[in-house]
This record gives sequence, C-alpha cells and structure tokens, in this order.
Amino acid sequence: MCAPEVTQCNQFAAWWLFGGTSAPHGLAAPGANHNLVRVHSVNDRIDGFKTGIWAVAARRFLTTSGPVSDNRIELELQGTRIQTAGEGAADLDLLGALSAADEDGSQEFFAG
Repeated sequence: MCAPEVTQCNQFAAWWLFGGTSAPHGLAAPGANHNLVRVHSVNDRIDGFKTGIWAVAARRFLTTSGPVSDNRIELELQGTRIQTAGEGAADLDLLGALSAADEDGSQEFFAG
C-alpha cells in the first residue's frame, strides 16, 4: 500500500526494474547491450499492490533505436514477503524482453 502521507502512487507494481533500455526519445539512438541490474532484498515487505515486482531485462522503445541484447536482472530475495492484491494479481512478473508499440499501437517490432 502507499504510505499515508503519499497522495499519489502507482498501484500497479511496487518495484519496477529494467536491465537495459533504449532511449525513449524520437532520435535514432544505439540500443542497450550487456547491462546488469542486481537487487538484493533482505526481509523486505511488499503488500497491497497488484504486482509485487515487475522486471524487464531488455526494453526497446522505438524502431529507430538499436537492438537491446544480453541484458540481465538478478534478484536475490532473502526473507522477502510479497502479498499482492486484486484480480489478476502476481507476486512476480518477469519479462526477458519488451518492445513498445507506437503510441497508436499500430507498429510492433522485435526488441533485439
């Protein structure tokens, strides 16, 4: 749940993790390769969210961005308690790669 003093929060996921991501801007840009994100959690508590941890190892925003490849996320969860809530809830939502469609949803492309 969001802290009482917080007026706005995203109830979709408690933790958002990205291993490597291309630039979200309209410029042609290189991709993201060989990135590593490590998370070590000891006795953390995540509750009240629809998704506890949403992690994407590689994310490509635009067709003009270079490919994203060989990116990783390592999670070491020791005693971490996750209690999600709501229809379709998931403690973990782990994706190897994600490519974003154009804003109108008309174009999808490969991440790497």
